[in-house]
Amino acid sequence: MVNCIACASPVREGARFCTRCGTAVAPRPEVEFVEDAPAPAVLEVAAAPREPSSAESVNPAPPMSPVRPAPSAASPAAHEPAIPARIPPPAPVAAAPFSRAAVGALLAGVAPLLVSVGGNALASLLGVQAVEAINAGRPDGAWAPFLTTLTLMFLVNAALLVLCGVLGLRALRQTRGGAMRGRPFALAGLATGAVNVVLWVVGLAVTLVRYSVILS
Repeated sequence: MVNCIACASPVREGARFCTRCGTAVAPRPEVEFVEDAPAPAVLEVAAAPREPSSAESVNPAPPMSPVRPAPSAASPAAHEPAIPARIPPPAPVAAAPFSRAAVGALLAGVAPLLVSVGGNALASLLGVQAVEAINAGRPDGAWAPFLTTLTLMFLVNAALLVLCGVLGLRALRQTRGGAMRGRPFALAGLATGAVNVVLWVVGLAVTLVRYSVILS
């Protein structure tokens, strides 16, 4: 069914006039459908390689590096500050061990002074007792405790001073280069021991001179 071009009434197919208004109806042209023809083949011709000119062979063009687009102002990465990488903290360094020889040298250097003070005090008391025994008429063996105390005091001090020197030298070897701690203790012990050696020699000489009568 088609419509009339004048009154838009439906008209039967094949009718030449409109049954309502009598307007002639133009016949519909017949359309022939033609199948699509195949596209013509296109021949691909390979381009011949172009020989470089003399200028290009002498100065070849450098290869072009890819251009990275710059971050736009609206990009959040352009405004964010760069965060540095977190560096792990260094591992704790173990402290060097303390030298026991240094402490021993200091103690051995100070001990003779204490032994001398105590020994001299005891010897003075025994000397007074020896004089009282002689005045009382008991001279036999009166000076024996006094002389025994002085002898033990000098022997003990000599042993302590030798021990101070041995431990001090060992401590100096152990603390060389920072391998162990306690070098100041070793130096203090050796210095104190050296002073006590001088006092020991002077004390021995004074004792021999002072009590030469008793020893003879």
